[in-house]
Amino acid sequence: MDRETKTIDTTFGHKVVLKSYLTAKEGNALKTFVGKNLNVNTNTEGEVKQNFTATGSYLMDYEKEEINLVVISVDSATENVFEKLEELRLEEYAQVLKAVQEITKDVFPQAKNA
Repeated sequence: MDRETKTIDTTFGHKVVLKSYLTAKEGNALKTFVGKNLNVNTNTEGEVKQNFTATGSYLMDYEKEEINLVVISVDSATENVFEKLEELRLEEYAQVLKAVQEITKDVFPQAKNA
């Protein structure tokens, strides 16, 4: 099955092709990535305490994971897409990252008030 894609023309003329949505399997891969950094402990009263511990590179590692899941190609190149994006101007990288995060936003939906 061919997946619908979305093409972004960056400010300085680079073409970036993205998946238009994530599959559940891909979303679960992001959850697994985050879960490796989440510790759930209970104290003696049975109260659950969640501790999020992350390395200094965690945010960058998460961005890389998102980009590698969503970006299909950069200027027709399909290998090392994250590294190719890092070579673009910062504003172009930010433009692509914003589009990627729009696609991944449903992996961790905001808790809704009852």
